[in-house]
Amino acid sequence: MENNLQTNVLRAENALELLSVLDDKNKFVVLRDSQGIIDGTFRDIDLLNIQKSFKIEKVLSSLESSNIKVFRFIKRYKYYQIICFKEEWNKAIILDIWSGLRIKGCLYLAYDKLPLINFKKFKNIKKTTEEFSNFIAITKCLTQSGSIKKKYLDKMARNEYVTLSKNLINENFLFLNGKSKLIINFLLFLKFCKKKEYYHWLFSV
Repeated sequence: MENNLQTNVLRAENALELLSVLDDKNKFVVLRDSQGIIDGTFRDIDLLNIQKSFKIEKVLSSLESSNIKVFRFIKRYKYYQIICFKEEWNKAIILDIWSGLRIKGCLYLAYDKLPLINFKKFKNIKKTTEEFSNFIAITKCLTQSGSIKKKYLDKMARNEYVTLSKNLINENFLFLNGKSKLIINFLLFLKFCKKKEYYHWLFSV
């Protein structure tokens, strides 16, 4: 137990060191599990770029100048995965960077509608509330695999997402854009159609 605690403390320190390097020239929002980054229990670090002129080369240059090695670099459309490691760290860190979240070609995340708050002492890296962070995680699950992880559903119940989800369509709330709003909400309705408390999804659609 004590070893796990020590490992988590080190991972938290390493993660904050990595983010401090990225904080210099880039603007990001932590998409999910900001608390996991702070306490060292994170699986990976998931960031959304909020800079119009984003260049992944800036990120790679920042890492190199800070002696952070890149073990693996994967580039896909609007997505980059970097496995980072430094000799002083106890474990590699997986860094996922998104420069646009889409479904069926539609950009669905409007970050300017998110309630952004300061994350630690970083000047250019922000986070959002736990509720919004979890909703982003659920939406990403729907758009990528169509399957929502249990840990996100558990948080959804705990944070009273029934009320929050009603606002999503009825008041044009949260962060979903255009056609993607209809697609994502219909997918979410199909996931919950067996539960009475989610029947409002059908009427909203």
